[in-house]
Amino acid sequence: MAGPDEGDGFRMHLETIAAQMVLNGRVLFTGPLFYGDAKWAAYRDANVFVLPSQNENFGNTAAEAVACGTPVLVTDRCGIAPMVNQRADLVVPHDSTALEAGLAQILDDPALAARLRESCKVIANSLGWAEPIAQMETLYRELVSERRDQ
Repeated sequence: MAGPDEGDGFRMHLETIAAQMVLNGRVLFTGPLFYGDAKWAAYRDANVFVLPSQNENFGNTAAEAVACGTPVLVTDRCGIAPMVNQRADLVVPHDSTALEAGLAQILDDPALAARLRESCKVIANSLGWAEPIAQMETLYRELVSERRDQ
């Protein structure tokens, strides 16, 4: 588990749950990994990357995981969901039951995980700035045009 605690005690809560489940050190809590080799190594070493976001305009971290060949599990509230759905990840509704089922599906089916890892290459090759920039330019042109028509 990587990421900052943000002072709300959530990490301690997760550590307590891991201890109650008798995971005995099988879950590593790294804290934040923002830059450098440690971040990329964590992506590559992970069995799955989970972004259980309630609201994510894109999901750069999910794209980074895909670029490293790591299957991702994201909610349908992540902007990257349509780009990766059924190719290198699973997209599930934002609810704990769906997240749990998706995570189990990836972790319990090595053949599925291997297919998802292979699909990451295709998705990584399709990710770039050209399409989002073109979409923004189109939106700006439409907004300027509407403003002139008023």
